[in-house]
Amino acid sequence: MSPIRDFSFVSGLQSLKEVLVKIPEAVRLRDTVSLQCNYDLEGETLYTVKWYKGSNEFYRFIPKEHPDSKKKEY
Repeated sequence: MSPIRDFSFVSGLQSLKEVLVKIPEAVRLRDTVSLQCNYDLEGETLYTVKWYKGSNEFYRFIPKEHPDSKKKEY
């Protein structure tokens, strides 16, 4: 896995620091893929992490919800 440099954040974020996103450079069709997002919240509480492909959300993690994560298979 290598760090990806082409990603964006929602404006107004103030507590994210040292964000590192890792995705595989290439995968075979239908293979399971692990995506990593490492960050420093500087002591703040995590509200949500969302992953998008284009404008389509495919993964959401919200610690205060049950279940705390939702995913869409591609």
